[in-house]
Amino acid sequence: MRRVSGFRYRAPARVFDILKTVTIEGFKSIRKQNLELGYLNVFIGANGSGKTALLEALGVLGAAAAGRVDDAELLRRGVRPGVPRLFKSAFDKSAPNDRLPRVIKLSGASPAGARYDVTLDNPKDSAATPWRFSTETLRFREEKLVTRSPRGANLWKGDKKEPLKLADAYRGIAPVFQTMEVATARVTGMLNRLAEFVIYDPQTAILRGTMADALPLDPLGLQGGRLAEAVGQLLQPKKGLFGSLPLEDLFALIDWASDVDVSAPTPDLVSPSIPAAAEILRFTDKYLRSDLSRLSAYDASEGALYVLFALTLLLHPRTPRLFAVENIDHALHPRLARALVRLLGEQALMARNHKQVLLTTHNPLVLDGLALNNDRIRLFTVDRTTAGHTVVHRVAYTDALEEAQAKGVTLSQMWTRGLLGAVPSIE
Repeated sequence: MRRVSGFRYRAPARVFDILKTVTIEGFKSIRKQNLELGYLNVFIGANGSGKTALLEALGVLGAAAAGRVDDAELLRRGVRPGVPRLFKSAFDKSAPNDRLPRVIKLSGASPAGARYDVTLDNPKDSAATPWRFSTETLRFREEKLVTRSPRGANLWKGDKKEPLKLADAYRGIAPVFQTMEVATARVTGMLNRLAEFVIYDPQTAILRGTMADALPLDPLGLQGGRLAEAVGQLLQPKKGLFGSLPLEDLFALIDWASDVDVSAPTPDLVSPSIPAAAEILRFTDKYLRSDLSRLSAYDASEGALYVLFALTLLLHPRTPRLFAVENIDHALHPRLARALVRLLGEQALMARNHKQVLLTTHNPLVLDGLALNNDRIRLFTVDRTTAGHTVVHRVAYTDALEEAQAKGVTLSQMWTRGLLGAVPSIE
């Protein structure tokens, strides 16, 4: 059993633990939206449409499931610390039904029927003050398990309720529930998955190992820290594997390299003037003469580092079971981005630990790597209405879409032509 941020993680993931439905109300530009998630989920939209706000709302929900929402908890999940008054939706007050919400409402549910609902009141003036839990409800199917409101908390056994003592209004009920006899694997599994959620935003200098990760996490920091160590834990050269992935599939993406390994930094690989981590990545460039073919992460293509980062996130047994990556196409050639996302989709469906991945992208070709005929791979468009509300729509695999693709029209073409939405209002 391991502990992160005060929350206990128990059983390995199972199919019934996955997050199926997320509801967000009154958070930033999101007035009210429901998401039906799959295993690999890609979000597209114009700059400022609200893609990051969707991920950050899920980060707030994860912090609530872990029992506390404050700047420190949000930051370690990759949620940007913001001015307190800007967390709640603040649309033009002259518009009908657009009054400033008193609380932020969030919920998550699993396919098995576990559901967690929470309403949070964030501090309006001081970022140092934790968010207040206004109401919480944990259910399994139609049965209430525990509830809280400003009047108090209760443990439910059928139609009967027993008073439940809580520490204060700044501590969530989910960790308390975890210690109770009524806690079931289906409910705790979903809570654990929510509590693990983080948003990764890798940075090149940190992937190269020349800068420290400001947001460290084991085994891989939110900005890409400790990439070499995490890669080293997955490499199995004698078996020809990178985690569960054949090494030949990895080198199909990093096509200039014939080998990758991990070692301590040495003067022949890293200049003494460059700060380096205890372990570094080494690549073998298959086009160079053998005595000069070794390259460190500092000299290697940054695209190779981003590929390793993305695959390590999915394949490493200790990375979160629910996570997001901002701008998955960053530093990648469009064709490489497409191939990477295609491989991520294949591996997400095969993974034994049933990880769920949320990605954002601005690269149209990424869409052509999505097998939307599989219901567990999903594409979402994100737009703003004329009132400024963020709205999300799933691009379903319809007969019309199948027919268009059969005629040679790709998803990337549909997006750039404006047929899917999720484009800016400019020519």
